[in-house]
Amino acid sequence: MGRYQRDRDRRRDPREPGCPREPDFPDFPGPPQGPPEEPIGQHVHDYRGNTSYYGETSFDNGHRHSYQGETGPPIYNGDTHYHNYQGTTSRTAGHQHNYRGRTGPAIRTSRGHTHEMQGETRLNDGHRHTYKTRTSRPIPETY
Repeated sequence: MGRYQRDRDRRRDPREPGCPREPDFPDFPGPPQGPPEEPIGQHVHDYRGNTSYYGETSFDNGHRHSYQGETGPPIYNGDTHYHNYQGTTSRTAGHQHNYRGRTGPAIRTSRGHTHEMQGETRLNDGHRHTYKTRTSRPIPETY
């Protein structure tokens, strides 16, 4: 199984009956900022990281979780685009956390672009964790 091979069900339109992904992501606040970018078509990004441990919040509870996944397809908005994402952290200290959100706008790089991701996990075991990372460069969708 190749590194970028994807489960075809994850790429289906959330409005399609039987789709396993939930379409109820909140709207990203505010208009996009920065220079316009040329649409690059359908693509996704990989991401990975660890939840806060000695972060600025009190939600660390003495342990951390790792997380990794793949964003959904781009959502074009004005001169930029975003991606929805969702997943479940690693199991640590007898529990795990769900998380979901929308990336920040595209940030141009010499190898394409990336997106910032940050937020808080869902409450579980009486606490939550913060996370912050950047996505990989674009991975073209091939069907």
